[in-house]
Amino acid sequence: MYREDELIDTKTVSAATDWKYEFTDLPKGYADLSFDDHIYFYRYEVKETAVEYYTRDSTGVDVDPDEDNHLICDFTNHYTPEQIPVSGKKTWDDY
Repeated sequence: MYREDELIDTKTVSAATDWKYEFTDLPKGYADLSFDDHIYFYRYEVKETAVEYYTRDSTGVDVDPDEDNHLICDFTNHYTPEQIPVSGKKTWDDY
């Protein structure tokens, strides 16, 4: 989990966690008291470690449509095995 491009936490998901994890108690933002009490909202980003033979897509971090104060991010991994060439030759044995 990154906040403003700074790594703040890491988690490992697996079949044992049903491939899910939730980061909780993250501050939504902060007030800059030196600038008319302006409130700044943090930008969060979730990154996934690359896995050999898989490509990944991400929805990016977005607001959960069911909960205004809840962010969601979904990843989909696509198996892309290494490809190798195969060639052959057909021979006819006609007496």
